[in-house]
Amino acid sequence: MAQRIKLAARSTLAATPRDVIKTISFAWVHFSVAFGVTFALTGSITIATGVSLIEPLLNTVAFYIHERAWTNRRKAVVS
Repeated sequence: MAQRIKLAARSTLAATPRDVIKTISFAWVHFSVAFGVTFALTGSITIATGVSLIEPLLNTVAFYIHERAWTNRRKAVVS
């Protein structure tokens, strides 16, 4: 019962250090892949830099929201 109360008391948007580190790691990998693929396709450092900053940034935010939703879903099923 105490575990259920603890889980319910935790904010659904509160980030754990692991969540933040995992998100930063994902962002770094995504930026690198986006730059490499875009540069390989266009040969332009300028275009590759632009694409690798915009698309992964938006995708990283989406990933964080997705990860939190799955974490909260798992907690709801456990309690």
